[in-house]
Amino acid sequence: MNRKIYIVLSMSGTYFSKFLRVMTRKPYTHVSVSLKESIDLMYSFGRRSLIFPVRAGFVYETFDKGILAKYNAYGEIFEVEVDETRYERLLEEIKKFEDNYKKYKYNFIGLPFMMAGKVLPRRYHFVCSQFIASLLENSGIHQFSKSWSLVRPMDFMEIEDMKLVYSGDLRTYTNSFENAS
Repeated sequence: MNRKIYIVLSMSGTYFSKFLRVMTRKPYTHVSVSLKESIDLMYSFGRRSLIFPVRAGFVYETFDKGILAKYNAYGEIFEVEVDETRYERLLEEIKKFEDNYKKYKYNFIGLPFMMAGKVLPRRYHFVCSQFIASLLENSGIHQFSKSWSLVRPMDFMEIEDMKLVYSGDLRTYTNSFENAS
Protein backbone atom coordinates (compact mmCIF):
# COMPACT_ATOMS: atom_id res chain seq x y z
CA MET A 1 0.00 0.00 0.00
CA ASN A 2 1.36 3.41 -0.93
CA ARG A 3 1.14 6.51 1.24
CA LYS A 4 1.08 10.20 0.35
CA ILE A 5 3.17 13.02 1.73
CA TYR A 6 2.79 16.71 0.96
CA ILE A 7 5.55 19.16 0.07
CA VAL A 8 4.47 22.75 0.75
CA LEU A 9 6.34 25.61 -0.93
CA SER A 10 5.41 28.96 0.57
CA MET A 11 6.03 32.65 1.05
CA SER A 12 4.98 33.96 4.46
CA GLY A 13 5.44 37.71 4.13
CA THR A 14 7.90 38.15 7.02
CA TYR A 15 10.74 40.62 6.51
CA PHE A 16 13.17 37.70 6.38
CA SER A 17 11.16 35.88 3.70
CA LYS A 18 10.86 39.08 1.67
CA PHE A 19 14.64 39.54 1.93
CA LEU A 20 15.18 35.94 0.74
CA ARG A 21 12.78 36.46 -2.17
CA VAL A 22 14.75 39.53 -3.29
CA MET A 23 18.04 37.63 -2.97
CA THR A 24 16.87 34.48 -4.78
CA ARG A 25 14.41 36.10 -7.21
CA LYS A 26 12.12 33.11 -6.64
CA PRO A 27 8.45 33.18 -5.60
CA TYR A 28 8.80 30.75 -2.68
CA THR A 29 11.28 31.03 0.17
CA HIS A 30 10.10 28.28 2.50
CA VAL A 31 9.38 24.57 2.33
CA SER A 32 7.61 22.24 4.75
CA VAL A 33 6.47 18.64 4.70
CA SER A 34 3.16 17.27 5.93
CA LEU A 35 2.00 13.70 6.31
CA LYS A 36 -1.64 14.70 5.96
CA GLU A 37 -3.56 16.10 3.01
CA SER A 38 -5.10 18.76 5.26
CA ILE A 39 -1.54 20.06 5.99
CA ASP A 40 -2.81 21.08 9.44
CA LEU A 41 0.54 19.91 10.85
CA MET A 42 3.78 20.44 8.96
CA TYR A 43 7.44 19.93 9.83
CA SER A 44 10.18 22.37 8.92
CA PHE A 45 12.93 24.67 10.19
CA GLY A 46 12.02 28.21 11.02
CA ARG A 47 11.17 30.65 13.79
CA ARG A 48 10.26 29.32 17.20
CA SER A 49 9.23 32.78 18.38
CA LEU A 50 7.30 35.63 16.78
CA ILE A 51 9.18 38.15 18.91
CA PHE A 52 12.75 36.85 18.51
CA PRO A 53 13.40 35.83 14.89
CA VAL A 54 16.86 34.42 15.65
CA ARG A 55 15.30 31.90 18.00
CA ALA A 56 14.79 29.32 15.30
CA GLY A 57 15.19 25.61 14.60
CA PHE A 58 13.09 22.49 14.10
CA VAL A 59 9.42 23.51 14.21
CA TYR A 60 5.90 22.20 13.90
CA GLU A 61 3.93 24.53 11.67
CA THR A 62 0.18 25.06 11.93
CA PHE A 63 -2.22 27.72 10.72
CA ASP A 64 -3.67 28.44 14.16
CA LYS A 65 -0.48 29.77 15.81
CA GLY A 66 2.98 31.04 14.95
CA ILE A 67 4.15 32.66 11.71
CA LEU A 68 1.50 31.04 9.54
CA ALA A 69 -1.27 32.34 11.80
CA LYS A 70 0.11 35.88 11.80
CA TYR A 71 0.90 36.20 8.09
CA ASN A 72 -1.16 35.21 5.09
CA ALA A 73 1.10 32.64 3.55
CA TYR A 74 0.54 31.65 -0.03
CA GLY A 75 2.12 28.79 -1.89
CA GLU A 76 1.78 25.51 -3.66
CA ILE A 77 1.05 22.08 -2.24
CA PHE A 78 2.41 19.00 -3.96
CA GLU A 79 1.44 15.40 -3.34
CA VAL A 80 4.13 12.72 -3.52
CA GLU A 81 3.23 9.04 -3.42
CA VAL A 82 5.69 6.85 -1.50
CA ASP A 83 5.78 3.17 -0.67
CA GLU A 84 5.22 1.96 2.88
CA THR A 85 8.92 1.29 3.55
CA ARG A 86 9.99 4.80 2.57
CA TYR A 87 7.08 6.30 4.50
CA GLU A 88 8.15 4.43 7.65
CA ARG A 89 11.75 5.61 7.14
CA LEU A 90 10.46 9.19 6.82
CA LEU A 91 8.61 8.80 10.13
CA GLU A 92 11.83 7.53 11.75
CA GLU A 93 13.78 10.51 10.38
CA ILE A 94 11.20 12.98 11.70
CA LYS A 95 11.24 11.23 15.09
CA LYS A 96 15.01 11.80 15.37
CA PHE A 97 14.36 15.53 15.11
CA GLU A 98 11.45 15.40 17.54
CA ASP A 99 13.47 13.44 20.10
CA ASN A 100 16.39 15.90 19.89
CA TYR A 101 14.35 19.07 19.40
CA LYS A 102 16.58 21.31 21.53
CA LYS A 103 19.79 20.35 19.69
CA TYR A 104 18.55 21.54 16.31
CA LYS A 105 19.10 25.16 15.35
CA TYR A 106 18.52 27.28 12.28
CA ASN A 107 21.58 27.37 9.99
CA PHE A 108 22.06 31.14 9.75
CA ILE A 109 25.79 30.66 9.06
CA GLY A 110 24.99 28.23 6.24
CA LEU A 111 22.78 30.68 4.29
CA PRO A 112 25.61 32.69 2.68
CA PHE A 113 27.38 29.43 1.78
CA MET A 114 24.21 28.15 0.11
CA MET A 115 23.92 31.39 -1.86
CA ALA A 116 27.55 31.03 -2.96
CA GLY A 117 27.06 27.36 -3.92
CA LYS A 118 29.53 26.16 -1.28
CA VAL A 119 28.78 22.95 0.58
CA LEU A 120 28.78 23.49 4.35
CA PRO A 121 26.79 20.79 6.12
CA ARG A 122 26.60 21.52 9.84
CA ARG A 123 25.51 18.91 12.35
CA TYR A 124 22.28 19.96 14.09
CA HIS A 125 21.93 23.09 11.93
CA PHE A 126 19.52 23.32 8.99
CA VAL A 127 17.47 25.77 6.99
CA CYS A 128 14.04 24.60 5.87
CA SER A 129 15.13 23.29 2.48
CA GLN A 130 18.18 21.48 3.90
CA PHE A 131 15.98 19.79 6.49
CA ILE A 132 13.34 18.60 4.00
CA ALA A 133 16.01 17.53 1.49
CA SER A 134 17.81 15.50 4.17
CA LEU A 135 14.51 13.86 5.20
CA LEU A 136 13.69 12.87 1.63
CA GLU A 137 17.20 11.61 0.91
CA ASN A 138 17.63 9.67 4.17
CA SER A 139 14.24 7.99 3.74
CA GLY A 140 14.97 7.05 0.11
CA ILE A 141 12.13 9.15 -1.30
CA HIS A 142 14.26 11.43 -3.49
CA GLN A 143 17.94 12.09 -4.23
CA PHE A 144 18.69 15.63 -5.33
CA SER A 145 21.14 16.44 -8.10
CA LYS A 146 23.31 18.34 -5.61
CA SER A 147 24.23 18.13 -1.94
CA TRP A 148 21.24 18.47 0.39
CA SER A 149 23.11 21.38 2.02
CA LEU A 150 22.69 23.37 -1.23
CA VAL A 151 19.02 22.56 -1.88
CA ARG A 152 16.73 25.59 -2.00
CA PRO A 153 12.91 25.61 -1.83
CA MET A 154 12.43 25.84 -5.60
CA ASP A 155 14.66 22.76 -6.12
CA PHE A 156 11.82 20.61 -4.83
CA MET A 157 10.13 21.16 -8.20
CA GLU A 158 12.57 18.56 -9.64
CA ILE A 159 10.88 15.69 -7.78
CA GLU A 160 9.44 13.33 -10.37
CA ASP A 161 5.81 12.24 -10.22
CA MET A 162 4.96 15.08 -7.86
CA LYS A 163 1.39 16.26 -8.33
CA LEU A 164 0.28 19.86 -7.77
CA VAL A 165 -2.87 19.74 -5.61
CA TYR A 166 -3.26 23.41 -4.70
CA SER A 167 -1.91 26.88 -5.47
CA GLY A 168 -2.91 30.05 -3.61
CA ASP A 169 -3.66 31.25 -0.08
CA LEU A 170 -2.73 28.35 2.21
CA ARG A 171 -5.21 29.34 4.91
CA THR A 172 -8.03 29.03 2.35
CA TYR A 173 -6.82 25.49 1.58
CA THR A 174 -6.74 24.42 5.25
CA ASN A 175 -10.09 26.10 5.94
CA SER A 176 -11.68 23.94 3.24
CA PHE A 177 -10.83 20.85 5.37
CA GLU A 178 -12.22 22.44 8.55
CA ASN A 179 -15.46 23.37 6.76
CA ALA A 180 -15.82 19.86 5.33
CA SER A 181 -15.91 18.26 8.80
